[in-house]
Amino acid sequence: IAVEAVSNIRTVAGLGTEKTFHDNYMMELQPAHIIALRNSHFRALVYGLATSISYFAFSACMYYGGQLVEQEGIPYADVFKVSQALIFGTSSIANALAFAPNFRKGLVAASKIFQLLDRKPRITDPKGFPDDKWVSNR
Repeated sequence: IAVEAVSNIRTVAGLGTEKTFHDNYMMELQPAHIIALRNSHFRALVYGLATSISYFAFSACMYYGGQLVEQEGIPYADVFKVSQALIFGTSSIANALAFAPNFRKGLVAASKIFQLLDRKPRITDPKGFPDDKWVSNR
C-alpha cells in the first residue's frame, strides 16, 4: 500500500485520498503491532536480566567471600580480586558469545572463499605463448 501510494503520489494527491491510504496502511500494520507489543514484554524482561546479572553475580561473590573471610580468615583483598576477576571474565565471555552467530557465518563465508580459491578452472590456458615470434611495432 505504501509503495503504491508513494510511487503514485500525484494521483493520490490529485484525488485527495491521502487519508484513505493512511487508514489502509495503519490497518495493515495492526497485526504486526500487536505481535510487537507481545514480544516487547519478553524482550524487556530478557534485557533487564541481562543487564542486571553482573550485579547479582557480584553480590553472590561478595556474600560467599564474606563467609570465607569470617569462617576461614581469608584476606578481604584476595576475595575482592577474585570476585573482580570472575565478574570481568564472565562479562568478557558473555560479550564474546554475543557474536557467536556472526562468527559462525564468518567461518562459513571464509570456507566458501577458500573453496573458490582452490577451485580448478574448467578452461585451461596453454603453457607458454602460442606464438614465440612476437614483433614490436617500434
